[in-house]
Amino acid sequence: MQILDFLSVDNIKMNLESKSKKDAIRELVDVLVKSGKIKDKKKMVQILMEREELGSTGIFFLLVAPEGAAGAHLKALARISSLLKDKYFRKSLLSAKTPEEVIKIIQEEEKLKH
Repeated sequence: MQILDFLSVDNIKMNLESKSKKDAIRELVDVLVKSGKIKDKKKMVQILMEREELGSTGIFFLLVAPEGAAGAHLKALARISSLLKDKYFRKSLLSAKTPEEVIKIIQEEEKLKH
């Protein structure tokens, strides 16, 4: 599984404005609502906040999957986690200025890893 199998330019939010965890989650969910991936913002924020109460899951990405897709969700999470362990990759992502740059950086990294 590759990150670009489920990530697109319209699902990338650069420079979050939020200062709190809940506001950051709302801001990221807004991106998914605008792109048509999520229909019920209030319910999704509630689900994510309930999950956060069990333990923080913050790793720079918001990854959501339909109920019953735990296997694919875990594979995607493992892939993201693996890439983020590389400090040069993280530095490149942090220096990206546009969603298109983020996609290009991830594409290049995934070519190197495969």
